[in-house]
Amino acid sequence: MIRLPCLHASGKWGYIDQVGRWVIEPVYDFASSYARSNIASVVIGDNGRRTLVDIKGRNLFAPRPYQDLIALDDGYAIAETDSLVVINRLGEEIWSPQCENLDAAGPGLFIEWLESWDRCRLVRMGGVPVIDKEFHELSVYAQKRVVLAREETGYVLMDFGSNVLRSYSHIYDSLSPFDERGRAVFSSQGMCGVISEDESLVLPPIFRSIDFCFGRDKTMVVCRDGEDGPFGVYDATNCDFVGGDFEYVAPATDENLFWGFNGSWSLYRKDGSCMAHDVCMELVHAVEGVYQGLVDGDGRMFYGFIGAKGLETVRCQI
Repeated sequence: MIRLPCLHASGKWGYIDQVGRWVIEPVYDFASSYARSNIASVVIGDNGRRTLVDIKGRNLFAPRPYQDLIALDDGYAIAETDSLVVINRLGEEIWSPQCENLDAAGPGLFIEWLESWDRCRLVRMGGVPVIDKEFHELSVYAQKRVVLAREETGYVLMDFGSNVLRSYSHIYDSLSPFDERGRAVFSSQGMCGVISEDESLVLPPIFRSIDFCFGRDKTMVVCRDGEDGPFGVYDATNCDFVGGDFEYVAPATDENLFWGFNGSWSLYRKDGSCMAHDVCMELVHAVEGVYQGLVDGDGRMFYGFIGAKGLETVRCQI
């Protein structure tokens, strides 16, 4: 059953279903999206205490004075007070990592950040190294059991056995994680382009910056006329811009659509034609893969579902 975090007019958060009905009453001061493990993090009370809730909204343990609490897909959570601790769904402490920050990287996998975010390493629960080496950057592909890491000499693709599968050219000043289609944004000598996982050139470095890629042959391009220039959508196949200039652009949950902002957000097809004008003033976040959280001009929250008939909305704040 779908549960979407939603802000009520009272200022409290709860959860709604796909048609806007409250399935968990708005009683929280903040509510996160549910992880795949069917737990979510919520804030309760003016003192900002946090706990985990199950799929029915029941507290799994008494609220605690955590500064942050992040529910993970494997049923654990990362809690932050003066230090970091990994807990299970019942709030029992599993591991106290000795690092400055901790990112989940897959089931039972974590990235430990050291030396003011300058160094990092991949570990299992309990701090056992997966790769007995530290890196400057690290992107983990848990299902493939490989990492993209930046070493002193450049970027490498490495498996969990510490075997280097591919070394990438040292001319890359930066290299983003590869997306589900095996593409990554790189920068070199102040310009950005896109490469495939085998380092084939998808888009030459002709842009000041690239924000993200979407669709089979589209690339969202930032600042085509310089660092303060407009956003555009670039067709890598036809080597041309589509959709005009925008103050900002954001991906839609449907890869054939995107959001463009010029005073308000409108929804566009990937060929640049507008699907829905002036939908909202503020774009909030994507939830559950198909809904886009939005706020309209009156400050009311609703969810937009992109279906076969176009953009359908569900009002939430009442």
